[in-house]
Amino acid sequence: MDHSETAKPASWTRAGAILAFLAVALGAFGAHKLKTLVGDEQLAWWDTGVHYQLAHALALLILGQRALLGSGPDPTATRVGWLFTLGIILFSGSLYAMTLGGPRILGAVTPLGGVAFLGGWACWALGARPQASGSAGRASERQ
Repeated sequence: MDHSETAKPASWTRAGAILAFLAVALGAFGAHKLKTLVGDEQLAWWDTGVHYQLAHALALLILGQRALLGSGPDPTATRVGWLFTLGIILFSGSLYAMTLGGPRILGAVTPLGGVAFLGGWACWALGARPQASGSAGRASERQ
C-alpha cells in the first residue's frame, strides 16, 4: 500500500498543539477584550467557536499520539485529522469571522464545519484499529 498520502503522526500532534494554543489565546481574548467590544450574541458565537476548536485540537493531540504508538502510517488517522482540521476552519472560523463583523451569510458555512467534525468522528469510529501492547502485538497487526 502506498502511504505517500498518509500524514506523519507527529503532524497531527503538532497541529493539535498549535490549534489548542490558539484556542486558549482566542478564549482569553474573548474573555478579556472582546467582551467589551461586541454584544452577548456575538460573544456566545466566539465562545462556541473556541469550545469546538479546543475539543477538536485535543482530539488531534490524541490522534497523533495514538498514531505514534501504532504500527505505522494510518490512512484513517489522516482522514480524521483532515476532517477535524477542516471542521475547525469552517465551524470555528466562520463563528470568529461573524463575531468580528463578517457578514451573517458566513453562518451558512458553520454547519459544513459541523458535518466535517461528525465525519471525522464517524471515520475514527469505523476505522479504529485495536492498539496492541508491545512490539509483538504491533507486528501481528501488520500481517
